[in-house]
Amino acid sequence: VVPRPLFRLHLLTLIPKINMPTYNLDDNAGTGDGDEDEDDVEAFYIEEDVFSIFFVSPVFSIAFWYALGIFALQMTILILAAINLLEGSTPNNPISVPAHTSGVVIFAEIIAIFTSVLTATDIFAFFDALNVEYDECVLETFPAASRSKWHLGNVLRLVEGVMGIFVAFLFICQADDVLQLFLDFAAVQFVSEMDNIGFYVIDRGYILMNLGDVTDN
Repeated sequence: VVPRPLFRLHLLTLIPKINMPTYNLDDNAGTGDGDEDEDDVEAFYIEEDVFSIFFVSPVFSIAFWYALGIFALQMTILILAAINLLEGSTPNNPISVPAHTSGVVIFAEIIAIFTSVLTATDIFAFFDALNVEYDECVLETFPAASRSKWHLGNVLRLVEGVMGIFVAFLFICQADDVLQLFLDFAAVQFVSEMDNIGFYVIDRGYILMNLGDVTDN
């Protein structure tokens, strides 16, 4: 039995990240008429993070609140960090950049900025999702996966990603010591990865073992 596509946009399919056979989305697939479009079919894998759990889980379910709780924890930590970093700002120096910074620290800051952009996976995932059009047939597999939750989940992913980049940028610009710079940067990266870690610990059964079916699906 060939599973039905969940989303489509120009023969683009959204499917869970599991081993599945390749199949053609063309309505004529199997009749011989869709073979010519087979090369246009591409698999799109949803992210293994709590935002995907939010998308497929029923509203007010434990999995739904778990996903929102991880997002709320991330945002709380990042917002508190941003408030603390901006406390000493002035109109002439809004992000409190140190007056005298050594060349070594500046070089480390350039590396950290470059790394933070490369590791902004949540922002990249958001723009990838923009190429996917919601299809009502997803409800046959995930009855709670509504159109509004698809868009809201992706917006939450973007908000968290942008906030993580912003806080990392503040830490980087205010650094006056290389070691402290990378320690602060690593802390922000950890907070930004909590949505992926939240998925992993459930998938592995470390906590809330009754939610394992959500991550498997």
